[in-house]
Amino acid sequence: MKQIIISVILAVSLVLKSGQAQSAKSKEWCSLNDRLEFDSSVRVPTLADNYIIDLGAPEEQKDYSLDIWAFGYARSADKAYSCNGKWKVPLSQLFFCKSCFYLRESFADSQALVGDNPWVNVSLICPQVEFYEKGAHFGIEYAHDVDFRSHDIRIGARAYVPVKSIRIARRYSGQDAENEIGSIEDVRRLSTEVITGSQGSSTIDHSFAYRMDFLSSLAVNDQGTPLVDYTAVPLTMNDIDVTDNNNNPVNLINRSDGSAPPTPFAAINTNVATFQFLNADGTGLSNNDRGRFNQSINYNALSTDYTHQSQLWMVPTVYWDGSEYVLTADANSLRSVIENIVNGQIQSSVVDYLNAQGISLATQQMKGVGDISMELFLQWLWPDRDIWTELNCEFIFPSGKKCTNPFCVFCYPLGNNGHFEIGPGFDIGGQIVRWLSLNADFSYHFVLNGCENVAAPFCGATVKNIGPCVKAMISWQYLKLYLDVNIVEPKNHEFGLNAGYELYFKKRDRVSFYCSQVEDFEGTLQTLDPCLLSCFTQQISHKLRAEFFFNKSVGSIFGGFSYIVAGKNIPQESFWYVGFLINF
Repeated sequence: MKQIIISVILAVSLVLKSGQAQSAKSKEWCSLNDRLEFDSSVRVPTLADNYIIDLGAPEEQKDYSLDIWAFGYARSADKAYSCNGKWKVPLSQLFFCKSCFYLRESFADSQALVGDNPWVNVSLICPQVEFYEKGAHFGIEYAHDVDFRSHDIRIGARAYVPVKSIRIARRYSGQDAENEIGSIEDVRRLSTEVITGSQGSSTIDHSFAYRMDFLSSLAVNDQGTPLVDYTAVPLTMNDIDVTDNNNNPVNLINRSDGSAPPTPFAAINTNVATFQFLNADGTGLSNNDRGRFNQSINYNALSTDYTHQSQLWMVPTVYWDGSEYVLTADANSLRSVIENIVNGQIQSSVVDYLNAQGISLATQQMKGVGDISMELFLQWLWPDRDIWTELNCEFIFPSGKKCTNPFCVFCYPLGNNGHFEIGPGFDIGGQIVRWLSLNADFSYHFVLNGCENVAAPFCGATVKNIGPCVKAMISWQYLKLYLDVNIVEPKNHEFGLNAGYELYFKKRDRVSFYCSQVEDFEGTLQTLDPCLLSCFTQQISHKLRAEFFFNKSVGSIFGGFSYIVAGKNIPQESFWYVGFLINF
């Protein structure tokens, strides 16, 4: 589900706030307590979405503050952390649960028989994508100081509006999608070859090699009758017995990597009679070994074993007709049937099937205003201690553009995709020495239940985000923890550095559907599986960041960067930004 990456990028955006908040509070309170041996003009404007720092110069004591700020940023990722560590995988794995997959794996039980498009079963799709985001955030904060039982307390509100552009870009391994997902040459080879036996040598003009997963996906008529009848004993293809009961008109070559076997493909019938029989599940042959079908074996188990099907190539048997070696009549008949299907009835690639369903794996881009955030806070100082605390609660309103068409697979929303969010938090920090402060920030966020249009996830499927449109109710929760060190130049306190660590942990999505069954693309009613849609949505990230700043009494300029160094189901994101803050 796209929420995998929606939550990741939202978290990255929201996570930005912590450093500003944490260092901010230790500076904000300098104007409230002259006891602190700290220049009240010092500010460490760390990377932040909505937190700003009150200058509060002592020579201009006032009981309120008003600040505005803005920063521009860019971030990108082309890899993801798959498990809780440093194991990197293609970013597409977060979209589909796999970085490479067959389209049939998005169908119920990971099986599909699409008579006019065998590529649904045999084309390996490996979409490589990159994530790019750039934009700007504009924020404001107002805070007011109050006395409560001889304690200095500050209450206020913060808000920000993001404007952004998000682009999920395809990276093709060839010039087009077909080059990336394979072609007819991967599963079908025709050859003119020379066969040499005890009777002499002959040229075979119409030799062939067909991969079994390709043959298993072909239908011989408009009613969808499969070419290969795995239920028949002995096994038949287009009602032709292909076992030893019919003198094995075809035989098999095993290729463990699925690649086409070397020529010559054909084998002489007297040799074929000595080949070992293929087991019921498609095993029993080593790499490059030849084999044959047994008349007494039920090969129905092979019908759903696409791994072994993709390793077996069906090739012709030839015999000596008195003057030369020729294809058996049944081998020649099978070749004609298969070539007629290939040339007249099937689509040229899996892309044709996707296009027919309206599904696009092309680059997608969204531009506009993101979700608006507002935060209420209450701060106070501990008496006789250089320690401050804050209670806050963030409210995020779904003003950003949503992705409502799941057929645009790489569409990425500009916010929570229509969900409201509430995030209470608690901050604490302390002034260690005049030029050094430490702080920690914890918050827990509830992204409320909301309706989304998603691609139907079917029971038994192993690939998500490709399927008919269905409505789902989705919610999730996550927490953030920030630890920061704030260092300023000790003399004038105009230059400084903020460095920190950020932990992000997101729980697995909660998913429910309005209905339990929908029709798949072939019109068959199938049961929905909410667990598949929530696959890979539990996330963890470990981020390191740093910011440099320059302060003056009227404001500051700042810039920095961050990088996710480890995680689980999270993009390996790099981020940089530069901004300014003005104090009124």
